[in-house]
Amino acid sequence: MVEGQRWPSFHEAVVLWEHFYTAHNVVSRNTEDLVNFLKRICFASDTSIAYVQAVTSGKPRDETKDAVELEVNRLVLNYLTAVATLVDISRNTMKYYEGSRPANGYAERVAKIRERGLGPLLIRLRAHVVHRARLPWVIRVYLGGQDRLLDVVLDRKEILRHGDIGGSARRYLEAFEEDVPFVHLVTEYGKELADLDDWLWAQLKILYPVPRPSDWPACLFESAAAKACPDSE
Repeated sequence: MVEGQRWPSFHEAVVLWEHFYTAHNVVSRNTEDLVNFLKRICFASDTSIAYVQAVTSGKPRDETKDAVELEVNRLVLNYLTAVATLVDISRNTMKYYEGSRPANGYAERVAKIRERGLGPLLIRLRAHVVHRARLPWVIRVYLGGQDRLLDVVLDRKEILRHGDIGGSARRYLEAFEEDVPFVHLVTEYGKELADLDDWLWAQLKILYPVPRPSDWPACLFESAAAKACPDSE
């Protein structure tokens, strides 16, 4: 612990960690919604078939095509925003424990995530959309009788030709020879977040060992994947 610095009290920590808990749940819901939708449109269905027909017919506007593209954009943007928010909240949460073993361990784990490059890439994608007003993902259409009809992929050329994607994020993307399916990015980063979040929740037991106040939300000591705290009566 840094000299002269005070950790948040039990009751202060309840508010602090509930913000992190909420941010994690938002990412989880956005991840689930995005992955489910991408999987639903990838394979033969009324929606995916109608989308392919609209593309191959050359129609400038089509109700199904427009609806699919709007939903993809909405879900991807929601996901990227939620990820950026979770990163900010988790980093700010651990600042309150600067100098502690959990804070040092957090810094080491985050450094490894940054080095792998996927996390930084997702953060830069959101910045790319905000600052360049461009959506660096496309819906790929498969023809020729393949079972897979559609796929949402990251447009590597669009990203790599801009200098705002560098460092480990650029190295991660350059490791692929083709455009990267967005489902791959989401599921791989989900694994990284799950490992980090499970470790973070375990630090609560170190920072605030028993006995704890009777009104301390029990769910804060469960896995981040557990059910949300019940509403107080």
